[in-house]
Amino acid sequence: MSTLRKQAANEGWLKKRKERLKLKDIIEMRKEFMGKASKLANVSFNAISAAEYIINKIQEGQKEIELGNKNFDDNLASKHVWTLTNAIRLIENSQKILDEIENGYLSPTNDISFI
Repeated sequence: MSTLRKQAANEGWLKKRKERLKLKDIIEMRKEFMGKASKLANVSFNAISAAEYIINKIQEGQKEIELGNKNFDDNLASKHVWTLTNAIRLIENSQKILDEIENGYLSPTNDISFI
């Protein structure tokens, strides 16, 4: 048994084991980080799509009002403004974080847990 201990000490088995465990943790952290970045890209794309849809609906409603086929609804208009404002905020925040990832300012050790 002492021969095995000597061999382990001489070859640095404990140090190599710790290095492998650390590398494994880093790889797992990066996988999780890239998963979150991928989710964030999808959130950004979906927010843009939702904003475009709402803008089109508002434009359709505006045309109906102009043609006299529909009355202006204050409540609906304020809901549209609120929804667009939140969609734009979501787009801006997700784009900012994606830019930080692409520019190397955000790394797997930073917390992006709001996703």
